[in-house]
Amino acid sequence: RKEGAGLRSKIDLIAQRFPTTVMASVAQDSITLKHFSNTIKHWTASVGYIECMLRTQLINAIGQEVTAADFAEHMRFHNRQLFAKDFAPTPFCFSVRRSAQHSPEGVLSIEEVLGTGGGSNIPTPVAAITQRCSEPHVMTFPLSAS
Repeated sequence: RKEGAGLRSKIDLIAQRFPTTVMASVAQDSITLKHFSNTIKHWTASVGYIECMLRTQLINAIGQEVTAADFAEHMRFHNRQLFAKDFAPTPFCFSVRRSAQHSPEGVLSIEEVLGTGGGSNIPTPVAAITQRCSEPHVMTFPLSAS
């Protein structure tokens, strides 16, 4: 309320100094936009402060900084405990072939790079929960479908 009252008092002061002119309208718009800009700067600084504080508390609670690779390994470990072997997430990587009698012509996979830099950034398929059917469902489409 104080913020709105302060903005309103500035706009009223401009209206008194520039009664019914185009300059008053421009000045009011300028003051309002400046106020919005300052509000956004303060909001951004506040959110940044809270994020930094939460990050520091999380690192202190865990005892180390957690990377994406650490979190992925943590999830793999818990998925092995949570899911039975038949239902556990498996790497999303499938061979693409014309038929069961043909050799694979390619691979369809969704990969992630979980490395710490250097030569260890090797893409690996993401773990996904999939379903296998006992009877294959053949998909066909004309080559001009693209």
